[in-house]
Amino acid sequence: MIKVYFEDESFWDSNGCDCCENTYMEVFNFSHIDGVNNPEKYQSYDYEIYNSSKYSEWDCLVSVFWDLVADKRQYDHFYDMCEVFDNIDEDDIVNMLSDKGIEVIFLEEWIA
Repeated sequence: MIKVYFEDESFWDSNGCDCCENTYMEVFNFSHIDGVNNPEKYQSYDYEIYNSSKYSEWDCLVSVFWDLVADKRQYDHFYDMCEVFDNIDEDDIVNMLSDKGIEVIFLEEWIA
């Protein structure tokens, strides 16, 4: 089983004034991966899971699919593949990843 970990680094954003409500900003960053040979290679900008913050759990799931499952020859770009997923819900992609032996885990605090 391959396990891909993302740190939940979401936060409340303050506008700086008392009259405005704070906004909750979801942010997830790749932490680490278990169950693969050479896990450190996934910590490079060649991999979508590592490349930039994700702004929802959905973005994390799609990036894992892109890096570990997708036949990239079918798509010109990561975001082209995301458009294909417009009609797929989160449970569907979780099941697709699970069928491939991949689990995505969201950490509240980083675990060494």
